Amino acid sequence: MRRITSLIYLPTFVAALVLLASAAGQSYSTPVGDYSTDKGKQLAGKYGTLLDHAVAEVTAVYSAEELRLVKLDESAVGGSGFWKNPAKFDTDNRYISMLVMVKKPPYIFGDDRNGHVASVLDRYGKTILSVLTKQLEAAPAADGVAICIIWGDTVNGAVSRVGAEGMALFLAREDVIMYKNFKLTIQNLVNRNDLFLFNGPKELENLTQFILEA
Repeated sequence: MRRITSLIYLPTFVAALVLLASAAGQSYSTPVGDYSTDKGKQLAGKYGTLLDHAVAEVTAVYSAEELRLVKLDESAVGGSGFWKNPAKFDTDNRYISMLVMVKKPPYIFGDDRNGHVASVLDRYGKTILSVLTKQLEAAPAADGVAICIIWGDTVNGAVSRVGAEGMALFLAREDVIMYKNFKLTIQNLVNRNDLFLFNGPKELENLTQFILEA
């Protein structure tokens, strides 16, 4: 795992991020009883429908071959919830969060780590951020938005596998609102917040089983 406090190069988001939550009977959201604090339980109990709406809105954008929501049996927290920011371990900050697996896009901003991150955000980030921002405004007790993405050659199979990479981007409420109101650029939004990067099976297992916490 590598924590990044700023990206050398991060262009404007252009498209959308993603989740596929349509399988009948499949559960994706962190169960209320799995939250470790009263604040988490209260947010999930009161605003759980916001997560459902966000998932439905975002998964309408892409095909099942390009993206899907991570399931509860693949991650300790599932694919959506009100999760903690691991960089703020001494507080109970709660972020409206999604964890999705996507097909890696062309690396149009370079075939290095920063280029990969920039390309994935450019391809998949804007819609998820826009959708979760609307939910954030409807849930005043939530502290921000978390966009968590795993990408590889295909969305099928295990989330922790050779060749796959991942990121978890935690954005504070005030910065998300400033960005929405055109008072922050994307570059500044990312640089002011917490971005964690992951590469390969072991680090991705850490992401899905330990780093993301309810």
